[in-house]
Amino acid sequence: MRAKPWMLRSPAALLTGAALGACGAGEPATAGGMAGAGSGGVSGGAGTGGGAGTAGATAGAAGVAIAGSSGADAGATTAGTAASGMGGGGQGGGGSGGEAGQAPSLVGTGTIGYERWEGVTGEGVDLVPTSMPADVVLELTIFQMPDDVGQDFGARMRGFLTAPQTGTYLFWISCDDNGQLSLSTDESPTNQRRIAHVTGSPAWTDYVEWTKFATQKSEPISLVAGQRYYVEALLKEDIAEDHLAIGWSKPSDPPDPSVPFEIIPGQQLSPFVE
Repeated sequence: MRAKPWMLRSPAALLTGAALGACGAGEPATAGGMAGAGSGGVSGGAGTGGGAGTAGATAGAAGVAIAGSSGADAGATTAGTAASGMGGGGQGGGGSGGEAGQAPSLVGTGTIGYERWEGVTGEGVDLVPTSMPADVVLELTIFQMPDDVGQDFGARMRGFLTAPQTGTYLFWISCDDNGQLSLSTDESPTNQRRIAHVTGSPAWTDYVEWTKFATQKSEPISLVAGQRYYVEALLKEDIAEDHLAIGWSKPSDPPDPSVPFEIIPGQQLSPFVE
């Protein structure tokens, strides 16, 4: 077994209020961390006097498996909620202003879906039987799968990613064994394309290892604040250790093109709904 960084070993370690709060702290015009730290919302009023909105999110105290979860899964599963901020209209100088429209939400609902299919041999992600009912179904509050849950299985995380800022993003994948990350140009799964992957036989990374293969990192991708994008990650586990994490760098994050700023937090995620 390889050594695991305690901070990023598993979603369970990251579901505490302190850790989740750190994910969202210090980001302009975004929701606060999952510990409930709010940030300024977007004012929608014309002229002056528009009220500043607030946003916040809280993480559930305990996880609940939706179907057939193991003990390792249950410890990594929570229900998260998030509220979006909205500014109020103000009084224009010398005359009355109209009521402002609602600003787009800059956060998701707090969770992303996780599915696992047991008894699937091999290494390629094309072997993951996504058209079949999954054996395990959970909702997670961070874009990271439970690790070391077994062998010979396929897994998928999917949902919607809400961009907190307009600008250029980078994405990374870390996984064992093969994995891939796909992102759509909108909310439709039909428009998704692969943007990062670990592929080969054998091909795997260590826990939250971001630089082993050039293909782990996406090309720069432009996203629009408040827009939702369908996102999907696949993992095919063969034998020994298993894990998957998705990281990103946002437009406002300190520039470091080699590694992600953070694993994508639940506050920017929402489960997929047909």
